[in-house]
Amino acid sequence: MEKDQVIQSVIATYAIPANERRHSVPVTLRTGQTCQISGNGQWLSHPHGSEGWCGIAGNGVPASGGHTVPGAAEGCLVIFRDGNVLDHFTSDAQTITITGPGALSFGCNDDNFSDNQGTITVTLDIG
Repeated sequence: MEKDQVIQSVIATYAIPANERRHSVPVTLRTGQTCQISGNGQWLSHPHGSEGWCGIAGNGVPASGGHTVPGAAEGCLVIFRDGNVLDHFTSDAQTITITGPGALSFGCNDDNFSDNQGTITVTLDIG
């Protein structure tokens, strides 16, 4: 790398387990720094229901009051910044852009994480 070369963006991927409310990743955005987030894979957040495995948009069933994001789909991927809910996915093909500052973490929208299975892979394009 040349001395004056500027890196335009960094792309990183992280595995997010379904059995954690909030899984931290080693990414902290600076003020004004952007990050495009997408995901793929499947996890099971409601093993005793008929909904089955789902992707980042969740299983389509509106979550009850005990979930991380009530009203959003059960099992959807939730984005946290500095430990607070920032956003969540509503489509498996969706890309969400966020702006720093703050430390990022992700989780499954659920109220009981002990019976969850699977992993979602998030891809971060950090500019």
